Amino acid sequence: MRIPSGCSRLDKEEIVDRVKGMIFGTILGDSLGLATENMSRDEVKRAYADGPIRFGLDDETETGYPFLRDTYRSKFDDNDFSDDAEQLLLVMQTLLENEGQFNVKMFAKHLKKYSESGMHGLGKPPLNGSSAALVRCLVLGASKFWDGTAVIENTTESCRVTNPDPRCMVSCVILSTLVAR
Repeated sequence: MRIPSGCSRLDKEEIVDRVKGMIFGTILGDSLGLATENMSRDEVKRAYADGPIRFGLDDETETGYPFLRDTYRSKFDDNDFSDDAEQLLLVMQTLLENEGQFNVKMFAKHLKKYSESGMHGLGKPPLNGSSAALVRCLVLGASKFWDGTAVIENTTESCRVTNPDPRCMVSCVILSTLVAR
């Protein structure tokens, strides 16, 4: 990560550590969220009662309810993450290939390839349905955090690919700007 000197009170190592934490936390949160994604409160209560949920634990002595394997969740391996996190990885790939600048055409190309063949290097088939715009905008707040205009432009370009609705775009800009600050 190329960071201009003097753009933050934090040193480079601290900034990089925080960005890594954000990325890992986002993917971990996505993985945990699979247990209840697209479920109503009543469905969650029926499946897991008051919890806890056992995530990928084969040890029957562990307390909790096993991860529900309904039609949606049966597409995922134990401890897997969803297409939301996969699209975050595609944005990161785009940023790395363009020195931190988001390239909408390159991202669209990566997204198209992903939709046809899944996540390269992970051996995962593609999933459908989610826009993942809010999840993937987090990293756009970090890539050029010192340049508010670039954060907003990168975020709106990324969002526009799958979610051109102004409400979604504004939500994504707010979130990425909060990350940048």
